[in-house]
Amino acid sequence: MEMLELLAEIQKESKALAKIFARYQRAKEGEDLKKVERFLVYLKKGLEGIKNPYLKELGERFYREVSESLKKEKEALRERFGWELKELLAKEGKVIRGQYPDLRIGPLTLEVNFDTNLCHLYWGNKVEVIRRKMPLKPPLILKTIQEFYRTLSVKDFNPQVFARHLFTAYCQFLSANRCPEADRVFLVDLLPAIAFLIQGKDFREDPRRKNFKEYPRYRFSYDLYQLKNSGLREIEGYTFFLSVATFDQTLEKRKALWVPINEEGEGVYYSTITFKK
Repeated sequence: MEMLELLAEIQKESKALAKIFARYQRAKEGEDLKKVERFLVYLKKGLEGIKNPYLKELGERFYREVSESLKKEKEALRERFGWELKELLAKEGKVIRGQYPDLRIGPLTLEVNFDTNLCHLYWGNKVEVIRRKMPLKPPLILKTIQEFYRTLSVKDFNPQVFARHLFTAYCQFLSANRCPEADRVFLVDLLPAIAFLIQGKDFREDPRRKNFKEYPRYRFSYDLYQLKNSGLREIEGYTFFLSVATFDQTLEKRKALWVPINEEGEGVYYSTITFKK
């Protein structure tokens, strides 16, 4: 190869490497590890077109250095994220249990994915989705948890009122489906009726969406926990009994409902309910 051709090739490949290095700087500026990961893929592919041994070795060495740096940054992120989230939650009187990827915070589960830099918040052991694809930012996660607890912890919860709603929904289901008295009914089958029974005066007088109070499964689950925790077992002369779900039933959302048994996040799957005199 003529000297001029060789120099031209070196110049061309040097510019290609310079372009690759500039892209790395842009990826680093945003402190987005996913961008750095994508850059490594881009770099590896770009090195395939480099023929000059010196430049190729330079690029490969740079690839190894960035890979090692990324690995260390990921470890630092894991430690920093866990420490910061733990500190923020401790100020709220909450404790983190478990280990990555699944962290338990009371009756909640936070599924953390450091590869995507995202996390998902669930009720129970990944039973019901509360929020998906949150950035791994402890202040945002704390705010989401605080907002959830505000909707969950109804200050005026009345065990008598809830038990009456539960009994009314149960009786309505038996009547509508011509079931015998004291028959076992899936808890989830009572959810639509209870959602209607809890509605306030505004909805009853003007049943529009803006007047409707949502009543999701996790709310029903927590109300059952509060009812059991209250010690109330009897309403209008009838005692309620909950049946623990079988393993097969836990695989079907219509046949099982996870209910916490304490504020630490332990819980039980129940399937049916019955009221007996």
